[in-house]
Amino acid sequence: MGLTKVSYAMINGAPLNVLDYGATGDGSTDDTSAIQTALTACDAAGGGTVYFPTGNYKITSTIDLTGFENVTLQGENKNASKFSPTVTNDNYFTFTNAKQCNFRDLGIIPSVSQVSGSAIYFSNGYSLTVSDVIIG
Repeated sequence: MGLTKVSYAMINGAPLNVLDYGATGDGSTDDTSAIQTALTACDAAGGGTVYFPTGNYKITSTIDLTGFENVTLQGENKNASKFSPTVTNDNYFTFTNAKQCNFRDLGIIPSVSQVSGSAIYFSNGYSLTVSDVIIG
């Protein structure tokens, strides 16, 4: 009898784990594409939670959640699940025309001085909840 690797993504309604989409959270590998792919998959499935286990997730360009609905970015806690943006001339996370989205238990610790933009940009949407987040 062979064993099959099971991921949370295989359980209907379970959070999507960014590690299942190729993110490493090791602080040096660029996780931008894996994070964007996991969030897009969550939105395409009608919403849900994208989980960020303990780690340091390097992002090199804006994570775009334009038009997303009912998507939650959920970390372990703000000191354990962190983003290390190297974005200098744009927003780190953009929620334009987004509805019922959440950003919880996450840290944003830039590794460069941001020249312009915002850590979390929200416009023309409905109900973005940001809770237990550290930006520094």
